[in-house]
Parts: sequence; C-alpha cells; structure tokens
Amino acid sequence: MSERIIPPLTPEEISTLRETIFAVVKPATVDELSDLIAHLGVELARKAVELKAIDNIKSVTIREIFPDLDLGASAPEWTQSYTATGWAKVYSTQLPNTKFLGIAAVKIATPSSPICTAIKYNTGASGAERTKVMYQIERALTEPNALLVFTTAVRYYRNDWIHIYHYAPRTGDDKIIHIGCTVEKLGETFIANLVG
Repeated sequence: MSERIIPPLTPEEISTLRETIFAVVKPATVDELSDLIAHLGVELARKAVELKAIDNIKSVTIREIFPDLDLGASAPEWTQSYTATGWAKVYSTQLPNTKFLGIAAVKIATPSSPICTAIKYNTGASGAERTKVMYQIERALTEPNALLVFTTAVRYYRNDWIHIYHYAPRTGDDKIIHIGCTVEKLGETFIANLVG
C-alpha cells in the first residue's frame, strides 16, 4: 500500500483557514471594540450602497444591534432561557430589503455559571437552513466577563434569514451578548444620522 503525501498548505490557504475558523478569546478595550464595529459598519454600508439597497452613503445609519429590532427577540435584552438541552434557536428573523447586519464578537455576561458552550450562525428559510459558521466558546467560560472576538465577522445582507443557535448542555438562563452593528436606511429606526 502506497503512502499518500499531502502537500503543505500555502500561506494564502493558512490565512483563509485562520480567518474562517478561529475566534480569539481576549480582553478588549472600549476603543478596540469601537474600532472593530466601526470598520464592520463602514464595510456593510458600502455593501448596501453597492447592492443598491440604499441610495447613497449619506442615507445610511450605522447603529448597535438590538435583539428585538434586529434578531426577532420579544424585548431589548440579551437574556436566553434554555428549557431543554442541545441546540436552542435563540434568535430568528428575516432582514428587510434595506437592512444589513454584522456580528464581530460575543460577550459572556452571565453573572455566574454560564451555560452556552457553542454558538451557531445559520441562514436560509426554515427547512432549508445552512450553517455560516459555528464557534466553540467553552474555552472562554473560565474568563470572567469574557469577550470572544471573531477573526472574521458574521455578515448578513438584505433579505437574509438570520438563525442564531446556542448549545446548552443544561437548562437555565444565560446572558450572551452578540456584539456588532446594524446598517439600515436612514429613517428606518432613527430619524437623524448623528454621525457626520
């Protein structure tokens, strides 16, 4: 039987793997997190204009994600209740034609004994969902108020379905904050653009 030799990965392949697979657990300053979200917001705003979902850059609002306005939650709070073990769909909605959303990090804000050990970001209509990316966050649970920063943000464009799942090995309440930004047409949520 001959030995199969696998050629080494190129630097580009290694870079691509790092960008698509890994999340980094690290403390971040407010400025670092603000910069990360600002860059993501500008990228999504340009995409919205490029796809003609929004007329021009002056007609764009970039704001933080609200679980009720953007992810289909019933209230503007990041509390999740797990009534069973396994994968729990905690957020599910379809973006309107003029809304784009990006998630760059998650904050584990459960005061004690966090539950969620993995997060899965899906897209597609119910029954035809596809997983965009999945992150194992259990390693971050040992850090108090851990912030898990993604090397590549999870992006959802206009009309995309958003389905966010948390893996719960036990029942109870959790507080996992999905950090990023929403880009939408000026006037959808806010009547004035306070930036610029």
